[in-house]
Amino acid sequence: MLTKRQSRILIIFVLALPFVVALGFLIANNRAGPSVTRVLPDPNGYEKFLEAGKMLEGDPGAYETMDAADLTSLVASNTTTLNLVRAAFTNKIQVPVQFSTVAASSHTRELISLRKLALTLTAEGRLAELNNRPEDAARDYLEVIHFGNECGRGGLMIDALIGVAIEGLGQINLQRLTSKLDAASCRKIVTDLELLDGRRQAWTDVMEIEIDWQHRTSPGLKGYLLISFFNRKAIADTNNRAEKAFFEQQRKTRKLMIQFAARAYELEKGKPATNIAELVPTYLKTVPRDPVTGKDMIYPL
Repeated sequence: MLTKRQSRILIIFVLALPFVVALGFLIANNRAGPSVTRVLPDPNGYEKFLEAGKMLEGDPGAYETMDAADLTSLVASNTTTLNLVRAAFTNKIQVPVQFSTVAASSHTRELISLRKLALTLTAEGRLAELNNRPEDAARDYLEVIHFGNECGRGGLMIDALIGVAIEGLGQINLQRLTSKLDAASCRKIVTDLELLDGRRQAWTDVMEIEIDWQHRTSPGLKGYLLISFFNRKAIADTNNRAEKAFFEQQRKTRKLMIQFAARAYELEKGKPATNIAELVPTYLKTVPRDPVTGKDMIYPL
C-alpha cells in the first residue's frame, strides 16, 4: 500500500502529465528545422545598392513638389549613383541576413538608404514627365518596380515589405502614363512587367528566412516558448498582414499590366477590348492570376 507521501507524488504526477506532454508537443512542433543554407552571390548586387546609398546627394523626399530646375539638380548630382543601381541589376542579388538582434539598427539605416534610392529614381522619372518625355519616365518607373522586387530578395519580412512599398511607388507613377504612351511603348511595358512578375520572389521563401531568423535569434526553451506560445497570436497577425500587403501589391502590378495591354489593343484596333481573352496572346502572354483569390483576372477591371 502506498504511503500518504507516495500517494501525493502520484497524484501530482498524474495531474502534471498532460501539461508535460502538451509542452513537449508544443516544442517539438515549433522547433526550427535545419537552418536555411545561404550562399551569397559573388558579386552581390545588394552590396552595390548599399554603396549607391552611401553616395546619395540631396534629399529626394520632396520630389513631387520640386520644379524642373530642382529636379534637374538632384538628378544630375546623383547620375553616378543611379548608374550604380542600374549596374547592380546585372548581378544576382541577395540580402545578407545577419542572425542577430544587435544588427537590426544598422540594417534599419540600410533600409532607409534603399528608400531614398527609390525616391531618387522616381525623381528622375518625374523630371522626364515635366520635360514631356513619357517614354523615359516609363523606363524610370519600371526601374523603380524592378528595384522594389530586388532590394528585398532573400531578406527578412521587413526587407520584403520595404520592397513592396518601393514597387508600389513605381506602379502608381507608371499608371499615370497609361494614356500618354503609344501602342509600341505600352506593349514594351507589358513585356517588362511580365518579366519582372515572373522573377518575383515567392512569399514562402520570405517566410522561410523569417522563421529561421526567429528561431536562431531566440534559441533554447525560453525562445521556443516565447515564439510558439506567448507571442503566437501577435506573430500570426503580423505575418498575415505582411502576406496580404505582399499579394495586394502584386495584384495591383498585374492590373497595371492588363491596363497597358488594353491600351495597346485600343490604340491598334481603334476600339476597346471587351474581355481579357481578346488580349491573349498578342498583348498578354497569358491571363494573369489574381494572387489574392487564386482565380484568373478579368477585364474590364
